[in-house]
Amino acid sequence: MIALPVVDARGQSLVALTHEPESSTDLHAAPCPLALVVVVRDDGAVLWGCNAWRGEWELPGGMREPGESPRDAARRELGEETGLVADDLDWRGLARFDLRDPVRAELAAVYVARASAGAEVAPADGELLELRWVPDGDAPPVPASALDAAIAAWAVRRPR
Repeated sequence: MIALPVVDARGQSLVALTHEPESSTDLHAAPCPLALVVVVRDDGAVLWGCNAWRGEWELPGGMREPGESPRDAARRELGEETGLVADDLDWRGLARFDLRDPVRAELAAVYVARASAGAEVAPADGELLELRWVPDGDAPPVPASALDAAIAAWAVRRPR
C-alpha cells in the first residue's frame, strides 16, 4: 500500500493512483500530458534514469506530442531515453498530481514494460545521463524522484 499524498522537495504532490481500465479512462477529468514507463527486467529489477536537468533519478517517460495517445508517447519516450523498443506495454492506470508553478492538477498515464535480463539500455537523447537497474525491493538511487518512486512501487506490485 502506497501512503498518499507523496510530496517532493519542490512541493509537487502525487495525490492518487488509480487502476481503471485504459479504455474507460476519462482523460478530461484533468489534462494528461505525461506518460511514464516502469521497465521491469525478468529478475524484477526496475530501470531508473538520472535526469540531466533535475539531477535526480526518475522513471523513463515524458510529455505527449500533439495528437499523440498516452500509449504512443510512452513507447516513443522509452525508445528516445533508453533505446528500448516496447512492442507490448502493460497499462497500469493513472497517477494524479497536484502541481505548483503554476498551480494545476494533471494526470500521467502509467505503463509497465518487460525487459529480458540481457536487454541493453543506454541513454539515447541526452535527457538522461545514466541508466541503472535497481534490484526488486531496493530503494532507487539517490537523489530519486519521490513521486516516481511511489509510482514504481505501485505499478510493480499491482496484482495482475
